[in-house]
Amino acid sequence: MNAHLPRWIALRLMGVTLLTAIVSFWTQMDGLIGPEGISPATDLLRQTAEWASEKNASAFANLPTLGWLVGGDAGGLTAICGLGLAAAIALILNLAPRLALFVGWLSYLSLFHLSGPFLGFQWDILLIEALLVLIPYAPTGLRPRLATEAQPSVLATWLVRLLVIKLVLSSGIVKLTSGDPTWRDLSAMDYHFWTQPLPHALAWHAHAADWSHRLSVVMTLVVELGAPLLIIFDIRRWRLLIFAGLIAWAGVLLADGALGGWSVLGLCVLLLALDQRLLARVWPDRFAVDRADRTLAFLLITGLMVAITLTGSYGFFQLLTVALCFCLLDDHALRRIPVLKPPRISLVADQRTTALAIAFAAVLLPINATQVTALVGRSAQQQAARAVQAETASTGQKLIDGTRRLRAAVLDYTGPFASANGYGLFATMTRQRIEIIIEGSADGQTNWTAYRFEYKPEALDAVARYAGLHMPRLDWQMWFAALRSKCTRGWYPGFVRALLRGSPAVLGLLAENPFPDAPPAAIRARRMQYRFTDALTRARTQAVWTATPAGEYCPALTTELLDDLRR
Repeated sequence: MNAHLPRWIALRLMGVTLLTAIVSFWTQMDGLIGPEGISPATDLLRQTAEWASEKNASAFANLPTLGWLVGGDAGGLTAICGLGLAAAIALILNLAPRLALFVGWLSYLSLFHLSGPFLGFQWDILLIEALLVLIPYAPTGLRPRLATEAQPSVLATWLVRLLVIKLVLSSGIVKLTSGDPTWRDLSAMDYHFWTQPLPHALAWHAHAADWSHRLSVVMTLVVELGAPLLIIFDIRRWRLLIFAGLIAWAGVLLADGALGGWSVLGLCVLLLALDQRLLARVWPDRFAVDRADRTLAFLLITGLMVAITLTGSYGFFQLLTVALCFCLLDDHALRRIPVLKPPRISLVADQRTTALAIAFAAVLLPINATQVTALVGRSAQQQAARAVQAETASTGQKLIDGTRRLRAAVLDYTGPFASANGYGLFATMTRQRIEIIIEGSADGQTNWTAYRFEYKPEALDAVARYAGLHMPRLDWQMWFAALRSKCTRGWYPGFVRALLRGSPAVLGLLAENPFPDAPPAAIRARRMQYRFTDALTRARTQAVWTATPAGEYCPALTTELLDDLRR
């Protein structure tokens, strides 16, 4: 089965993804981890070096980053970003793609470790893992040509497919094993659109269409639990059984009032698509029966990414996922695109390419196998650990606890390289939205003035701006900070300290500086509970949000108080 075109597209999209990730971070780097930033990388390198010296451990093994070579100051960080940018451009231009992927992996891994929480989202580790896994999948040579390059090996292709399966299936499984009732009673979307980190204008309309909420949950679960099966198995033989089972499930939910008539209709339409022959009949030139399963999986996952894009800002995550999903296709699925023509010849992968894929598989597959054990619910793992300690564990509990210990031992060695990860997007649905309002005062007591952010919700008459492929790291971290009760730990004190000294780099991360002449004497933070308005309220008042006070997040802090906290 020829897969020249899907690989060519996947690698170009991966280059664009890496480019946008690097450029987006580079524009924020000084304010986040620069010498005058919130959490300077130089401090992290110094602290890690001191810890490694005390423990007689390898600093690089625990914090693998190029920062040890070029430093964590502005020049060193710029060098790492520039190296990653060069790798992205080379990948887009198809110049030494394997080398470009390796350099991109090393650069982004370096930034990941130097950036602490600001570069620690699931799509950041997904990008790191994808760049590494794609190395044996990419063609060899300095300037490989589409018309003459050899096929990717079957094993290399399936390494990328397994990454897609792990990402999508894990996200579905954790929703059902996390203990969050909103996924089981199909009410998750009643909360998601307005509680997600950075909703944009269309999120309000998605929330207002409450008739679609349960259908959206069902569609999400069907895609995340069903698409991986389409990738692996020939569903044609089992479609009637699957169809009957899911219709029966929908019937039970309908009887309980959990599903509406529109949701059942939408579910039926989706499940009919499980019939490969229907796809081949509707699009006979595009879908061959023996290829329709993985093509359908590509369409379902891509459709889910489009839906996520339409309702929230998640940076490059959707583009990255779609890029990886192209490995599900073959030339036949893309041959109708006018600007792309399949090559006339099809060379099989050479022995060196196959050997490289085998080496990658020998290392990555066992590590990933231990990662899969994390899909067992946390409560089940905790119960098993307690039972083993009390010597009352069953055989199953001993197995669960043993795999948990094995995973921890493996991660001790492989975890720092972030290249075989576990995933689980939105395992638990947040059911309230707390916004932190940060205010400064010139005298530390009166006339408190709020700082404005670029992308997070603030004004009641407007939803946050759409960030596109840009990932506003500080705005995202403000959402996570609101979920915690303490403000004196983590990165937040460094943020307050930077505001108190009027750091231009940190102020550049905000929409505007309310103290242009001199920095404030004190900074405080209040909690406000936000919620989308309904259609009638918005039509009457033009308000998109309602906001009510929710108490204090952090008392007024001065430079002296922050110094006391350090001690």
